[in-house]
Amino acid sequence: MTEPDAIDPTGRTLHIRLAGADDERESTSDLLEALDSGEDIEPESDPVLRVESLATLGRVLRETNLELLDAIAEHEPESVRALARAVDRGPKEVLENLNELEDYGLMAFEEDGRAKRPYLPYEEIDIDIQYPLPRSAGGLDSVTSSAA
Repeated sequence: MTEPDAIDPTGRTLHIRLAGADDERESTSDLLEALDSGEDIEPESDPVLRVESLATLGRVLRETNLELLDAIAEHEPESVRALARAVDRGPKEVLENLNELEDYGLMAFEEDGRAKRPYLPYEEIDIDIQYPLPRSAGGLDSVTSSAA
């Protein structure tokens, strides 16, 4: 799993796309063809997190994680402990969820002395699911990303 490269809190949107491995191969193939033909390639202006299974999408966007993202936006906590108090949960449990969200690039930490201040690097998250749903081989549960 990789996360979106450029975490930049300048109002950008993180796009989450449910996409199968074939979509990724096709996109990469199109890009390589364009490069081979000498076309100028414009990088995507907003980062894209490609999620290859509904299970992963559901796990990442479960209610407890969305509650944390919302609390970060609303309270702008100075630390994990302050966030834990805001959502009335234990700091250890909150930190575990935040680490998962950070792994997917949905939030980030700013070191502030001994405290880690959670913040949102995007103003919004856009979720794109195209039908029919992609059929991943063997229930593949992985994530890939590309960013500007």
